[in-house]
Amino acid sequence: TVTPDWVCEVLSPSTRKIDLEVKLPEYAKAGIKHIWIIDPANHSLKILELQAGALAQIADLGSQDQEAQVPPFDAVPLKLTRLWE
Repeated sequence: TVTPDWVCEVLSPSTRKIDLEVKLPEYAKAGIKHIWIIDPANHSLKILELQAGALAQIADLGSQDQEAQVPPFDAVPLKLTRLWE
């Protein structure tokens, strides 16, 4: 059993509440360092990072942002529009 360094959740109307209210605290408790939350309906990408045992939002990107370099893959530019195509 290995804890991943990164998790990506894609929100949908039927799972949104579970993803945000149930899973996020479990991810923090498990020690997952990087979490992306993609909301295709709102064209947004939130980046959370585990800091001192708690999740902190380090970025909130949206349709106004064309490209970003976000951890843990910040060595490679990410075209954000591809996330909500």
